[in-house]
Amino acid sequence: MRMFLTAALFAASTTAALACPDWQGEPHYGKITLPQGFPNGELFHTLDVRAGGSSSIADCDIAGYCYVSERLDFDVYWEGETTGIAFSARSNEDTLLLVNAPYGTWHFSDDELEQNPLIFIPNPPPELYDIWVGTFSSGGLVDATLFVGVEGQSGGGSSKGKN
Repeated sequence: MRMFLTAALFAASTTAALACPDWQGEPHYGKITLPQGFPNGELFHTLDVRAGGSSSIADCDIAGYCYVSERLDFDVYWEGETTGIAFSARSNEDTLLLVNAPYGTWHFSDDELEQNPLIFIPNPPPELYDIWVGTFSSGGLVDATLFVGVEGQSGGGSSKGKN
């Protein structure tokens, strides 16, 4: 009986860990490498996504509360130097943003721009940034647009992502 309870507790703890966001997985909507000045001198990149999922971050040692897909939405490989990089999402629904920055630092945002999230990271190191766009409800997906922009770059314009 004792062995059965130990096995059951191990299985339950393993299942809970698997429900947390997986920053090592393949992104739903792809990835982009952004060099200094972005491709063709653009200042920001946009991408249409479906926000939400069935994985709650409540038990994942991440500050904040939302539901996301276990698999990340988008990867940004930043290769330049800037005074700041910003991640934002826009939707007709209330969305949230979760970013896993270099060195395992998690950033969470809700309602920085009315009902839309914004995460600003000053002096970001050139590294990988994993992004999830979430909602407050489990399972339901909503249309959203993800924005990635930098401060202190030369050039202008935008880059529309493919999905």
